[in-house]
Amino acid sequence: MVLPKGQASVLALHFDNEKHGRGQGVLHYRAFSDVTRISRAVLLLTYCWVIAALTVPIFILHWLTVPGFLMGGIILCVQQLRSKIHVEHAVGHCPVHGAEVDIHLEASQRPPVWVHCPQCHASLHLIADLSHQEFEQEVG
Repeated sequence: MVLPKGQASVLALHFDNEKHGRGQGVLHYRAFSDVTRISRAVLLLTYCWVIAALTVPIFILHWLTVPGFLMGGIILCVQQLRSKIHVEHAVGHCPVHGAEVDIHLEASQRPPVWVHCPQCHASLHLIADLSHQEFEQEVG
């Protein structure tokens, strides 16, 4: 019952701060091929519909769970079909305090994005290195 993970990839980043300059880092993300996206979507739809079918005999509760899992399965299926990449986290040197930081990102956050350093709470602008174009090609 595990979804296919996709291909792990990295992208060079700049950690910019207006007052303290620029640090270097990498963005870790997973890229999904068309076949992987379709298999993930079908598996999620199947899991949700199986749970909906299993909750049919539960009195009163089935009035919420069956429609919820039927509609939720369709929504998750469409989201998986649309997601070409899944951003995991960024690792790099904070230009403010100079230490290496690991910044966890939402799956939908893509550079350029503003984040806060988890250690010193400074504002950082994560910008993709322009010499690496494969990230834009996978997303586009």
